[in-house]
Amino acid sequence: MSKTNPSAIRVIDNRCRITIPQELRDLCNLEEGSIVKIEAVNSNIVIRKVAVIDSANQSEQENKDLITTAMNALQPNAQLKIAKGVLNNLERNYKND
Repeated sequence: MSKTNPSAIRVIDNRCRITIPQELRDLCNLEEGSIVKIEAVNSNIVIRKVAVIDSANQSEQENKDLITTAMNALQPNAQLKIAKGVLNNLERNYKND
């Protein structure tokens, strides 16, 4: 493996699995139980580590900041779609109270 741009070549086994080499796992802080996203990008498979956020252990301000940051990363039409869904859920919840 090259130190400047670590990579590896692996053979997919009979159950369509591969093993990520230890050097790459260490470099990316991957360990048993890590959550990764696997996606197809331009006919390539990209694997990246993702984080899960435990909102129950965050302050209200931290949750607001997280939601604001996530929304700002989206296109305006996606933001509007999510906002409409949130409003619809709130209206349903308040009608049931």
